Amino acid sequence: MDAFPIRKLALAVGTEMKGGMAPGPYLQAELGTLTGSYVAIVEGLLAEMRRSRPNRPTLAGFSYAAGAVLLRLNTRATAGESRAKHAIDAVARRILRAVQTEAPGIETLLAISRAYAIAGLDPGGPFHFALAQALRASLRR
Repeated sequence: MDAFPIRKLALAVGTEMKGGMAPGPYLQAELGTLTGSYVAIVEGLLAEMRRSRPNRPTLAGFSYAAGAVLLRLNTRATAGESRAKHAIDAVARRILRAVQTEAPGIETLLAISRAYAIAGLDPGGPFHFALAQALRASLRR
């Protein structure tokens, strides 16, 4: 799937979440079709992370979309599907590599944490370490 429709969907999800509500049934159905596009969703989240001023609704939408896709993959991996487990590992490696090399802001790290929390997954020790460092740095300012 092309990156623009995914970004547009993430913005719609984030805008709807801004009102304090979960995305409606139409957006939930759209997110359900994105399970195979987990790479594009993660790349969109990381692209938003690289912006000098990330758009909060888009970041929240990508976070929710990534969490929903990771949740579906986790459910399939729990059922014994090895390709889903490999996909989860690939996402975790890509996110960790970006976090370690690009030093994102605290808001982006919290969005990534939210995605993992939605999926019921643990991002791992190196991610927790990067999050702790970012929190310490933000407290020093």
